Amino acid sequence: MSPVQAFMSPKWGGVVFGNPTKTECEQKHYTPDVKLIMGTFISQLRKLLGITEKVKIPGGHLEPLWSVVPRRWEVDTLLRIRTLEQVSSAE
Repeated sequence: MSPVQAFMSPKWGGVVFGNPTKTECEQKHYTPDVKLIMGTFISQLRKLLGITEKVKIPGGHLEPLWSVVPRRWEVDTLLRIRTLEQVSSAE
């Protein structure tokens, strides 16, 4: 079993569960892997904000995200998409 399980609810956001081992439960001591949990949280947050890597460019390489700060091109893409959504829904 994975040490972390997570799911997203579009209305309420993301939920992350830590899965301690049997030994940790018996000892009543569980120290979760913060990097794993926060990585899951950041991934969910990016999806909720609409910052996803949906399009794969043939021959292209995407560097791993080393920070919680979105890449400039991701912010630019998000702003363009949101602007188009607002313009198309305006009366």
